[in-house]
Amino acid sequence: LWEYSSGSAKKVASSKYVNFDLTKPEASPKGISGEIKDVTLEHNVYKDGVKGMNILVDFDVNGMKGLDGKCSAYFYYQDGGKVMDTNQKYDTTDGQAAVSISFKPSYDNSTYTDYKIFMPYSELEVGTGEYHLKVTCTLWEYSSGSAKKVASSKYVNFKFTR
Repeated sequence: LWEYSSGSAKKVASSKYVNFDLTKPEASPKGISGEIKDVTLEHNVYKDGVKGMNILVDFDVNGMKGLDGKCSAYFYYQDGGKVMDTNQKYDTTDGQAAVSISFKPSYDNSTYTDYKIFMPYSELEVGTGEYHLKVTCTLWEYSSGSAKKVASSKYVNFKFTR
């Protein structure tokens, strides 16, 4: 432990142990950070004649001016199991139902309000009946060529009937 005073440093304590808070996401070397402030769902909407839901995301990103980013939504059953998309139109590499939309901030500190992601109901391949599902959103940045997680939202629960 160091004490700084009048431009000089004085060692006041030392220890062999260093504590890290592993619950906080690690910031990228470029100082990129973000926060998803809210996720709301708008049901029974149509886009190009297809019925589905809009996922409206409010988020802030910092340090991403001019960088490629994505806002992705991932779908789960209430018990935590992944909703799968077998036709591979709206899915992740492991087949989970998901949808993404790209963004590229024009400012170092950018705020997005009601950033709209459309998910067709037909891509939630859960069968016939009533299902209790949930969705979570994640912000990604791609400046290094691979995805780096910037922020994730809490789960938003919804009832889905086919």
